[in-house]
Amino acid sequence: MNAEFDTALGLIELAREHHMASGNTYEALRTNIGRMGVLDRLGRYQDALDAGDQVLAYVSALHVNEPASDPQQMMNLAARVHQNRGVCFEQMGRYADAVAAYDVAEQNYRSLNTSDAAESIGDVINNRGVILLLLGRGREALAAFEAAAQVYSQVNDVIKNAQTLINIGDAYV
Repeated sequence: MNAEFDTALGLIELAREHHMASGNTYEALRTNIGRMGVLDRLGRYQDALDAGDQVLAYVSALHVNEPASDPQQMMNLAARVHQNRGVCFEQMGRYADAVAAYDVAEQNYRSLNTSDAAESIGDVINNRGVILLLLGRGREALAAFEAAAQVYSQVNDVIKNAQTLINIGDAYV
């Protein structure tokens, strides 16, 4: 909020170190979500993607080598990373990669099947619609925006629903 990005990165690293020292790997990995956001704001998109890749590699290895203590937590973590990857790819102009990242994020959120994941599903669908509109794929964008508006209506998020209705209007233009 204060644009003190170096301070933010330092505090995120300190939090990661404390979580690792206490043996809480999940929380240590979760700090990479915040790191991705700060790096994205700094325009360091590849660094943000690398931070996300660290999380995805861990989650993948955990899935293969041993059962996760809480698979829902790991799925949520992976979904959030993919959602942030979509934002990075969009900023980089890598729209096909952004759409693919949002698709994976949506699948992961849907597999969680929780009320907390519902709003995130709306976010990734809406973001995908923005990219589709940029690519001139208006009908697909419109369908995405309408689906996002339906999600926001169901979770009673009036502000995001209104923003998505503006996107729907843009798709009709």
